[in-house]
Amino acid sequence: MQYDATIIVPVYNGEKTLNKFLNSLEKQQTIYKYLIVLIDDGSKDKSIEIIKQYQNIHNNILLVKEKNAKQAVARNNGLNYVSGRYVFFLDCDDFIEKNMLQEMISKMDQGYDLVICGIIKHFYNKVVSECHTILTGKRNQQSLIYDYLTKNKEMDVGLWNKAFRTAYIKKYKLTFSNKNFFEDSLFVLEYIMLCDPKKISSISTPLYHLIKHNGTTTTTFNKDIDILSIIYMEKVTNILHKKNIVGNMVLFNAFKIRTILYGVNHHIKYDKNWTQTKQKRLLSSIKIVNYIKSALRLPLRYKMGSLMARFMPIVYLKLYVRRTKN
Repeated sequence: MQYDATIIVPVYNGEKTLNKFLNSLEKQQTIYKYLIVLIDDGSKDKSIEIIKQYQNIHNNILLVKEKNAKQAVARNNGLNYVSGRYVFFLDCDDFIEKNMLQEMISKMDQGYDLVICGIIKHFYNKVVSECHTILTGKRNQQSLIYDYLTKNKEMDVGLWNKAFRTAYIKKYKLTFSNKNFFEDSLFVLEYIMLCDPKKISSISTPLYHLIKHNGTTTTTFNKDIDILSIIYMEKVTNILHKKNIVGNMVLFNAFKIRTILYGVNHHIKYDKNWTQTKQKRLLSSIKIVNYIKSALRLPLRYKMGSLMARFMPIVYLKLYVRRTKN
């Protein structure tokens, strides 16, 4: 069968969410043909059994099995089975609106290189929508890239609400890396650097439902968080140099501050040995004057957070702990 698009989905112990997810895919109201590639990443539950039940009913589902290697490897494996003009990367614990594929594929067929849709984030006690991306309406690639690195929201860096052009992924051999740390952000960064800023479009309607809770709290402290942050920043630096998008150190330091702050927040939430002294030391890699200049270029939330985290660490610690408990 000739497909218009391929949907790549890593699956690991997804028995609780697979039915809702696959139903949302198979009930799409669209004229387009699409292949669903499910990469089972060594599941130990009934995920494979559920997938096979759907395969008995639907002829557009491909099951690929692999040993547990996490999402980046699973997605790379899925790229070997791509068929059609466009690629989607979805997560099996989420679900999509019935018109998502129709809306996004038809938009891509108008000649765009990337289409982004709005998202609905489902938290334990609230629902939040993100509808407007910072990736559209840019004059040039430099403003596109630096806005992506410093002003992004979750809908900007995530994979799951985007339609990618297969030809770009194959021609430039784009893959996922970085040991599952910000691998989504790196992939999207490399992809948008291939795009004409005028050929990035968005659909403000929230078509993707991002589930932010699953009834458990399985996240634990990652002792490699600081090393992974450094590796991520180095990879971004190398990508920028390859495309000659360099020179604005204020904006680049703003990106570094956001990345380091992510690590600080992880420490506060999960590291029992974390202290304000360690926090100040981690944030002091950028000189004070440069830090202030760069922090002031961030969106308000991160501007206030980064300044408080460095210059009033004990206050930031207490406020962040209080926030995570609410």
